[in-house]
Amino acid sequence: MFADTCHASGVTRIQSRGNIPSPWQGSSRLILSACTANGESFESENHGYFTQALLEASSDATLADKIPTDGKLTVSELKAYLEYQVEKLSNGNQRPLLYDPGEASRVVFFEF
Repeated sequence: MFADTCHASGVTRIQSRGNIPSPWQGSSRLILSACTANGESFESENHGYFTQALLEASSDATLADKIPTDGKLTVSELKAYLEYQVEKLSNGNQRPLLYDPGEASRVVFFEF
């Protein structure tokens, strides 16, 4: 699930990295949120920074396909790209979060 809204990680009640409430522990849900539960989600002219970075990575996966560069964009690589790009676009004012209770970070988001 992708959530691009202010207080986005509030959808899971996750306050920060590593602070996972018990209803979500052990689940197979993968959630990428635009910001923390207390954070703001900032916007450019057309999209929120999170959506903008997600669209960039989706249209040109070579931007995020880094470790290894293999023509497969994993959730982990997408997460790293979103964190870097959103923090850059927002001048460090917005920090995306990933909730991954298991092995989902190795899942291939798409191949190109």
